[in-house]
Amino acid sequence: MSEPAWWIQAYAWLDTYKRQVVYGLVGLALAGLVLSYYIYWRGQREEDAARALSEAAAALVTGQADTMRSAAYLEVAERYAGTRASGYALLLGASALLQEGDAAAAQSRFEQFLRDHRRSPLLPQAVFGLATALELQGRTNEAMERYESLAERQLETDPTIFLARLRLGRLCEARGEWERARRYYESVARAIPMTSIGGEARLALQSLLEAHPELANAESSAGETAGTTNAAVLVPAVPQPATNGATP
Repeated sequence: MSEPAWWIQAYAWLDTYKRQVVYGLVGLALAGLVLSYYIYWRGQREEDAARALSEAAAALVTGQADTMRSAAYLEVAERYAGTRASGYALLLGASALLQEGDAAAAQSRFEQFLRDHRRSPLLPQAVFGLATALELQGRTNEAMERYESLAERQLETDPTIFLARLRLGRLCEARGEWERARRYYESVARAIPMTSIGGEARLALQSLLEAHPELANAESSAGETAGTTNAAVLVPAVPQPATNGATP
């Protein structure tokens, strides 16, 4: 097809479908405007949520707020649901409910956080808070399951993991599971010895060993047995002298 004929056909097609073309262009322009507004609105909403959370925290710290601490945080969480700041506000509100003595309401809020913010880096804190709320309600077995889910993690930079191990040590000791409690205390004391959590674990371990010295004796015996076994493995066999009567 020659070039003039191509332009003629293109013009004829445009003249025939010009209304549809105009509608299509207008639709694309409107879609672009809507997307731009959504991006702006989303960013503005995130900023508003962060500002509201900061103002609520500042009012609570300075004593200017008339509401309870949990109510102020939960109001921000509900008003700006879906933003990053709402997740922080929800977690702070749940923690405040624990401090206010409402463990059942705190449990509900921690569970809400775990449902709505599954990708949050604050998930370990929410699990620990949920375990604490369950423990305060006397639901020890359920609490220990949550603590154990944290204690089994190998992320040694998260203090929540060591707090969970320390709590497990306390609960095991209260249930008479002293050997298990000793292991939890030792794991924390050895991993972070120069921290307040490590110091608390060390004191708890010392108190446990004083009350039950057989734990220390059992540990020493186990260490000696392991050392003897290792020595037996490492010592080479001494060759026996020949017995065929030959003289050297």
